[in-house]
Amino acid sequence: MSFQFHKMHGAGNDFVLIDARNAPFALDAARAALIADRHRGIGCDQILVLRETGRDGCLLRYEIWNADGSRRLSVATGRAASASTWSGAAKPQKRRSPWKAQPAR
Repeated sequence: MSFQFHKMHGAGNDFVLIDARNAPFALDAARAALIADRHRGIGCDQILVLRETGRDGCLLRYEIWNADGSRRLSVATGRAASASTWSGAAKPQKRRSPWKAQPAR
């Protein structure tokens, strides 16, 4: 498995950020757990995967995966940490959130 990622830290947590807006990236529970494993993978508390959205008013959507491979709806620290990487994209309009969380399944 080969892919590009950013490792980010914030408020005592660490995240792997994967920008999948321009490249296909498949993730399931087993692969997420392997990436998050601190001995066999990159090691992190959560994985954030940025994806394109076809929805007007949303610049992107993101998925959050916990270290055990389960899905999560939101993680404020990860969203804030990833915003610095994402900020190279178009700036959001005032009072409009550019984020759309992918609901846990």
